[in-house]
Amino acid sequence: YEGKYNEAVESMEMMTLDKEMAEEKAENLQHEVNLLKEKVEEISVDLTVFKQEGEIIQLEKQNDRLKEALVKLRDVTSEQEAELNKKIKSLEKELVSLQDIQVQHDQMKNQLKEAENAIEDLKIRLDDATNADYMLEQLTDKNLAQGERLEEMRVTIEDLEALKELNDELEESHIENEKQLQAEIDHKDTLIREYLKRIEMSDETNADYENTINQFRELVANLQSDLEQFRQKEESQYSESKNLSSQSQTMLDLNFKLQSTVLKAQAKQIDLELRKLDVTQASENLAFVQQVDQIHNIPEKLNTVVPEELMAVCEFRQKLAWFSDIARRLVSFVNTCPVETFLKMGQVYHDLVGTERRLHGIVDHLRKEELKEAECITDVQRSIAQLEHLAEIYLSNTKIDEADKLFAYSRGLDLNADTMAVSLGHLKQAVALACKDEEINVTEGIDKFTSDFFLPLQSLVSQSRSSKVMARKLIRRLDDMADQNAGLKSDLLAQFKMCFSLSTKLTSFSQEVWKGISAYINEKKDTKEELLLSGLQQIIYRVTENILGINEVNMWDGCTKSLLTLCSEISNLNNASNDPENTTYVKKGEAPWNIRAKEIKAELLVNADMERKAQLQQEEIRDLIREKKAKDQLLQESSVKIELLEKRMETVKKQADKINALEQELENSRKQETDFEEAMESLQLELESLERQNRQFVTLAGNIEDGAIPSCNTELKDEDIEDDLGRYADTNPLENQRLVSQIESLKFAIRYLRAENSHLKGKDALNALDWHLQPKRRKAFKNQDEEELMKSVALEAKSLLKDFRNVSASPRIIDITRTLENQKQWRPLKMTPEYQYQAQQSVMYTFQQRSNELKSKLQKLGKNNLQKPSKNGGVGIKPSIIGRIRLPVLDNAKDLDNSFSNHHNIKLKNPLDFEKIHTIFVN
Repeated sequence: YEGKYNEAVESMEMMTLDKEMAEEKAENLQHEVNLLKEKVEEISVDLTVFKQEGEIIQLEKQNDRLKEALVKLRDVTSEQEAELNKKIKSLEKELVSLQDIQVQHDQMKNQLKEAENAIEDLKIRLDDATNADYMLEQLTDKNLAQGERLEEMRVTIEDLEALKELNDELEESHIENEKQLQAEIDHKDTLIREYLKRIEMSDETNADYENTINQFRELVANLQSDLEQFRQKEESQYSESKNLSSQSQTMLDLNFKLQSTVLKAQAKQIDLELRKLDVTQASENLAFVQQVDQIHNIPEKLNTVVPEELMAVCEFRQKLAWFSDIARRLVSFVNTCPVETFLKMGQVYHDLVGTERRLHGIVDHLRKEELKEAECITDVQRSIAQLEHLAEIYLSNTKIDEADKLFAYSRGLDLNADTMAVSLGHLKQAVALACKDEEINVTEGIDKFTSDFFLPLQSLVSQSRSSKVMARKLIRRLDDMADQNAGLKSDLLAQFKMCFSLSTKLTSFSQEVWKGISAYINEKKDTKEELLLSGLQQIIYRVTENILGINEVNMWDGCTKSLLTLCSEISNLNNASNDPENTTYVKKGEAPWNIRAKEIKAELLVNADMERKAQLQQEEIRDLIREKKAKDQLLQESSVKIELLEKRMETVKKQADKINALEQELENSRKQETDFEEAMESLQLELESLERQNRQFVTLAGNIEDGAIPSCNTELKDEDIEDDLGRYADTNPLENQRLVSQIESLKFAIRYLRAENSHLKGKDALNALDWHLQPKRRKAFKNQDEEELMKSVALEAKSLLKDFRNVSASPRIIDITRTLENQKQWRPLKMTPEYQYQAQQSVMYTFQQRSNELKSKLQKLGKNNLQKPSKNGGVGIKPSIIGRIRLPVLDNAKDLDNSFSNHHNIKLKNPLDFEKIHTIFVN
């Protein structure tokens, strides 16, 4: 066993070394992959920049040519037509060269895409390598456990050898004891014969004893008559003692009453002291709370000056309240759920470690007075999304959390009212300051602003504050019902939900109006234009139509109607909550941990009863053994020896069975070691193949940079790619479905690239036409900032489109079968389907954010271009020619004379028709 153990230790050391080498190789591969990605991105950015610069230069040249053409068009003659024909021939030659450049450009694009596909394959294989690391960790743990087992087996083997020697000695002593016992049995037979003779003698003596017993019976009858006389005397004495005991009982009752009065007085004093302590604690708590509430006192700030930071504070409070309400629902579910679900809920702790860290970070910032509410909103939103996911899993089919849902909706109404009041108050303040600002021109009267804008806005603020008061009443009513173990019926849940959705719409309406009007004011301030009430009115109309779905006639009508309906609904909810018919009393069930503790206690009590019974039986056995010793010590000693020998034999048999079982486990562990070694060899081979492919990709990337690879060697056919993927799918049958989806997405990408190539060729043909017949284009940007902004927007749009195509071309299917098969086994967090789903959702969320930012930039550019007045004023614009098609004629001599007979007019309504015709000729 020592030799095998040493071999196992050496193999473990070799495996750890191999693991470290594999980790270093994987890190190097990842670094090289990142370098390749950066190079590919730089190449793509350079291509886009060169394209844009070439287009701008071309546009400037065309503008210069157009200016010259307008001057020389009057003097154009037949001689210039000949010169133009010469220019057309030269341009055709340039077209041929441009087509060659386009082919090279397409080849470079294909090479880039192939490199990207190879990088994605390397990522997948790196993930497989991380799984191999996980297998190595399992192997090390198992080998350590086997080493401990080997040590235990050594100890057991030594004990078994000692027991075997003892067994041999016992067998020898057992044979000797058998011989001695046989001699003793013969001796006992002789003694039994003597005892039988003595029994016959005792029978004769028994007859004599019976005569004496009859004489004693007569004496007993006489003694019983004497006993009856003594009993009568005792009854008289008992009556006297009863009287004495009744007197003593009255004395004891009086003493007990005195003690009870003293205890009551002490209890009253203790209650008074406890109340005093409660009062002092409440006053201290009130002092702390007052200081905290004065930091963001919303009613006072609404009456004075509303800072912009207060809006972020209100939103942060709203998110935190919703987070705490979801947590409260989960806590109430845990308090009353069955024991089986309670045991399953233990896995939730690992999922909530990230949210706990985020909350700790927020608390630390608050403790250090470094909290920035606007920055913490995203972290709280992520935590809310995680808790909502857990609530959908565990709380979708239960009615335990209905009371907590009602409380959450009512508290949401309260906080939404705060956000509405703050945003509308800040809006009023911003417009008032803009009217007083000297940089902004306001021609309309202040009276019109106050009557049409400020007065309705002030009424909206007051209505939102009144809705807050009603929501606070509803919260207090729900708190009182919760203290009385009561709640509202589930029929009112839909009404609560409707009120909450309406209040959220109103809060989003107020925030969007504030954003739009503040942007409008800043725009007017920058351009120094006139601030109009109609502009504010258009912003409010647009937001009400988009969010509230109401077409307004007057300003603020839609918001006032929605606020009035919200206030009426909240008052109806207050009336319904005060109605006793809508209240239901809830019986709180026992906590699952208490039920679990009782079950464990019951199991322990059952075991204690069994131990007591066993102890009683052991005592009975000891008594019997003592009786046997009294009757016959020699037989008892021999039986005890035999029992001890039998017990030792049983233990020896059990130990032999254990040895056999341990030997079988050793054989199984050896087989597992061989299997794991084979797996490690296969993983090593895969790593080597990955290194080779990585080297190939590195060389390919270097050749791409130098431009040394010819186009014929780098072109890959679809059939070759499919064959390679088919071989990979045969080796890995589990990834067949994913590979099929990747092949389809690659086919779609190839089709798109072909269409785009034809489109680009059409553009080149359009540019190759006669310069004076091409449509007019916009002039170059005079402002350098606008030009740079256009470049950045184009680059951002292309990168966003590229990332979106990459994500859509490689969809990842989440595997749920592993979770069903191995629920109790430990798995890393990245392998769980919840983490994979959250990762996909986060990617889509980032795409959405980037697209929204790009839309806002494009809207700004559109507004700037629309605001610039045109020079010609839009009068006398002629429809520009889309394009002209020229086809070579076979009979040159004849057709030159009759040029007008060979011309055919083709009507093209838009540029798309010209591109379609061009694709026909190109293909």
